[in-house]
Formats: sequence, C-alpha cells, structure tokens
Amino acid sequence: MSQNDLKIISALLYFIVFLFNSGVYSQTEYVGVNLAGAEFGENNLLGTYNQHYTYPTRAAVDYFVDKGMNVFRLPFRWERLQHTANAEFNSAELSRIKILLIMLHLRMHSSFSIRTITRGTMGTS
Repeated sequence: MSQNDLKIISALLYFIVFLFNSGVYSQTEYVGVNLAGAEFGENNLLGTYNQHYTYPTRAAVDYFVDKGMNVFRLPFRWERLQHTANAEFNSAELSRIKILLIMLHLRMHSSFSIRTITRGTMGTS
C-alpha cells in the first residue's frame, strides 16, 4: 500500500470522525440501505466492471436519498481494489469508489458548504 493510499484512507476516516464529532449528525435518525453490486461475481474475483459487477448509479443514490436514507453501506470485493497483498490499489477501482463517495456526499449534504481535507486540516472550499 503506497503512502498516497494511506493518505486517502486517513483522510476518509478523518472526515467520518469529523462529521460525527461536529454535531451535524447529533440529532439525526439513521436509516440506511446496502448499495449492492460491487460485491458480486464470486466466481470471478477480479471480474470485469459492468459485466461481473457494478457500482450503484446516481439514479439509485437519488432514489434512496429521496426515500429518506442517510446511511449507506457499500460492499465490495477487496481483491478488486488490491489485487495482491501489499500491492498498490487499483486506480480504476479506487476511482469508482471515490466517485460514489463524492456523489453520496454531494447529494446528501448539498445544503452544507463542501468541505475538503488536505494535509490533515479541514477547510471550506
């Protein structure tokens, strides 16, 4: 796992901790759903995107947010993100996950200013 991968994971964890500690969610009732698709294809672990597995679409995210969902679980196969132990993350797979996370964030928090995490600090963009 590269330093960049560790920074990405650290930034995501920092963001999650920030949200829960900031009070944004302190009065929130949590209602969730599994966004299935990326965990499929057990007969072909690496698989081919959009053939053996897929990620939820913007329409799927919008549907569940409109139904009041505010917690999402995204199951996926780690082997697709990191093909072998201690290897670099697969950039295409990591991009798909990032796009979905950004899509969820923007859809659920469009009334808030967008926050970015850079070099361990939290700023408003």
